[in-house]
Amino acid sequence: MKELTQLNKSGGYYKKVIRTFANNLEHIAAGHSLSQLLDGFFCTRKGREIEKEMRNKQTINSKLGGKLLKLVDQFKEIHSAAPINEKRHILSLFSKIFTNEELKEFGFQFTSSQFSNSRKIKSISFKAGSPEYKGRPAISHEAQKILKSFAYQNTSPAANRTIKNPDGSGSPIPVRYVPCCLHCFFELYCKTATQSHWENLSESSFRKYLPKEIKVAKKATDLCPICEEGKKAEKRLNGRFLFSEEEWKILNEKKQIYATHKDYVKKQRASFEAQIKELKIGEAVVLYDFKENIKLGGGPREVSQTFYTKSQRTILGMCLIFKQENEKNEVETKFNYIDFVSEDLTHDAFFVKRCLEKLFSMPIFQNNRFKNLHLWCDGGKHFKNKNIIFLCLQQSNNFNSIELNFFIPYHGKSLCDSHFSIISRIQQAYEKSIDSIDSTEKFIEVMNDSFSRFA
Repeated sequence: MKELTQLNKSGGYYKKVIRTFANNLEHIAAGHSLSQLLDGFFCTRKGREIEKEMRNKQTINSKLGGKLLKLVDQFKEIHSAAPINEKRHILSLFSKIFTNEELKEFGFQFTSSQFSNSRKIKSISFKAGSPEYKGRPAISHEAQKILKSFAYQNTSPAANRTIKNPDGSGSPIPVRYVPCCLHCFFELYCKTATQSHWENLSESSFRKYLPKEIKVAKKATDLCPICEEGKKAEKRLNGRFLFSEEEWKILNEKKQIYATHKDYVKKQRASFEAQIKELKIGEAVVLYDFKENIKLGGGPREVSQTFYTKSQRTILGMCLIFKQENEKNEVETKFNYIDFVSEDLTHDAFFVKRCLEKLFSMPIFQNNRFKNLHLWCDGGKHFKNKNIIFLCLQQSNNFNSIELNFFIPYHGKSLCDSHFSIISRIQQAYEKSIDSIDSTEKFIEVMNDSFSRFA
C-alpha cells in the first residue's frame, strides 16, 4: 500500500482507505463511547487535514488535543493491554496508513516483526459502512448462559480435580465430568434444545462455548498404590474433618510413608538421568523391561474364529545408551534398541539371564569395548534375584565395574515403554492396512523394515 502523501487527495482509492480505516475503528469500538469520537474522525471535510496533522508529533500535542488526542491515547492503551497474539490485529488498523517511525512517534510500542506481520493482515471488506465477516457470528450471551446451565445440570463434579480460573483471579474451579463422549453430549443438547425451543448450535460452536471446566473423564491405570493412599491421606488431613486419635495416627503414618516414597522416587530418577548425562566414552547404560505379550495372527479382514486362534509372544526390550565420536569428532549420545522375541511366555530370571548374555556377545557391544556398565530395570521378581546378581559376578572379568540399579517400585517407566508403544502402533498399522503377521519371523521382519525406514 502506498503512503497517503503519494495518493491523489480527491481520488476514490484515497477515500476508500480512509473509510476502511474509520469503519475498522468503529467496529472495534463496539458501540461504546469510543464510537462517538469516531463519528467525525474521517467523515468530515477536515479529515484530510487531521490525517496530515497526525503525522506531526508536535501538532498532536499542540493543535489537535480534545477528541482526537483522546482517541489516539485510547488506542495506545488498547494496544499495550492486548495479549501478544492480538497486538498485530490492532496495529494493522494503523500500519497500512502510517510508517513504523510515525507510529512510534505517536507512542505505540511494538517490534519490527509485529509491524511487518500487521501489514500482511488482509483488510476487512465493507459495504455501506458496515463490516462483513465470513463464518458464523458469535452466539448470544443468553445462549451461552443456557449452554452453561445445561452443562452443569447434566455433569457430575470431579472428586479431586480443578482448573485455574480463566479470569486469573479467585479460587480454582472444580472440574465436572461428562457422562459420555462430547458428540453424544451434543446430541443430548440438541434434543433438549428442540424441546425447550433454545437457540440451535452447530457441534463446533457447542464445543467452543462449552465451559472449560467441563471435561470427558479418563481412566487412570497402573498407578502406584503408595502414592494413591498417601494423596488420599494428605487430602483428608488438610481438610476440615474430625478424627479419633487412632485414625489420625494411621493417616499421618500414610502421609509420612508417601513423603519418603516420593523423595526416593525423585532421587532415583535424578540419579538415572545424571548417569546418562555424565556418560563417558567406554561406558554404557542398559535399560531393560518386559512388554505386555503381543498377539499374532490378526489382519485387515478377520473371521470370527481368528480372535480365539491368535498366538502370543514375549518381548524383552533393551535400550543400550552410550557415547561415541562421530565423523566431526564430536561426542554424541547413541540410543540402540534391541528386542528379544520368544514363544516362551514365562517371564522368569532364566530368560532374562540368557538375553543379557546374548546382548553382551553382540557386535555392537564387543566393538565398543565398554569398560563400565550400568544396568537399570524395575524391581520385578524376574529382574531382582540371585541369578542376575550371579551373572554380574560372572561378567566382572570383562568389565572394570558393573552396577545393578533398580527403579523405585511402581515407578519404573522408562525409554523401553516408549519404544514398546511404537512397536504396538507399527503392528496395528500393518495388520489394518497391509497383511497379517502370523509368525515370529514375519513380526521381526516387519519391525526391522519399519524402524530402518524411520531411523
